[in-house]
Amino acid sequence: MAERWNGRAWRTVAVRLPAGASIGDLFRLACLSANWCVATGFYAKSGVYHLLAEFWNGKAWTPTEPPAPGGAGAVDNHLTGVSCLSVRSCVAVGSYDTGTGTHAVIEKWNGAKWTRLTAPLGAGLGDLTEVSCPSAKFCVAVGTTGGVLVESWNGTAWRRVSAPSPTPPGGIAVLIGVSCASPSSCVAVGEADGPGNGFAITETWNGKAWTRARVPWPKSATETQLIDVSCASRTDCVAVGNIGQNPTSPLNAGKAAAVRWNGKAWAVQPTPAPPKGKADMFFGVFCRSAANCAAVGLTGPVGADSGRSLSGFWSGKAWKLVPAI
Repeated sequence: MAERWNGRAWRTVAVRLPAGASIGDLFRLACLSANWCVATGFYAKSGVYHLLAEFWNGKAWTPTEPPAPGGAGAVDNHLTGVSCLSVRSCVAVGSYDTGTGTHAVIEKWNGAKWTRLTAPLGAGLGDLTEVSCPSAKFCVAVGTTGGVLVESWNGTAWRRVSAPSPTPPGGIAVLIGVSCASPSSCVAVGEADGPGNGFAITETWNGKAWTRARVPWPKSATETQLIDVSCASRTDCVAVGNIGQNPTSPLNAGKAAAVRWNGKAWAVQPTPAPPKGKADMFFGVFCRSAANCAAVGLTGPVGADSGRSLSGFWSGKAWKLVPAI
């Protein structure tokens, strides 16, 4: 599914899947202009999930299939994050599963084809969810190995980087989104889940080390989640997610949440409450400036397992929610 905003309204845009595909899903999007975007996800054919990258030329989507890192044994392949410096330079990340566990995937686009890069975990278990590349010689990819996972690119190779991992007893911690304004300024967000104890986590990079930063949520906030972040500059990042949604439940609950990083601390941005009997949440966000952000997500009846698309626009002063198609 894809939708396009013209400044006034959303409209759907057909997505062409590879021949023989039964289903498909897109998770993340990177756009360099109105006429060039790439979206990543997966498509299914004959019971196997394949890596998928779709390119937009301003008129139509064209599918490509990056090389499957697990070979014939990998039946569950996903690309969940992508970052592009130019039409000839993109990095996508995700995971594959051979039935014995989940392994990290990193793919690079050179303008003509996708090439698999080696993740530093090797044969170890891990899952990369998002990537941000502010330069050709610096990228950060985040995910989980049970605790938080951070990997960085120096222009030659990927390496694993140490980062705080506030993992609850019996739970997991995962970084879901990351955005870098420069090689010395990154913000990553995610969540830690334990039995009855789910909470959002954020980490910041200053060029030397990752540090955990806390969000001053209202005392009434429960089950906080942050799913994506976008940095227009090193002193202005916006992260989005949800308050009150149990990550292990497929049913709609809670409300969309947004927080802002000013380079030193987080502040909660009030978001409109959903109508009575409804719930909503944000899944993704992109900011062109401190006064221009767009978020996308879902809204639906509380307790239901279905809903409709939702978008939110930040003017620098307030969020305005706009139902999509």
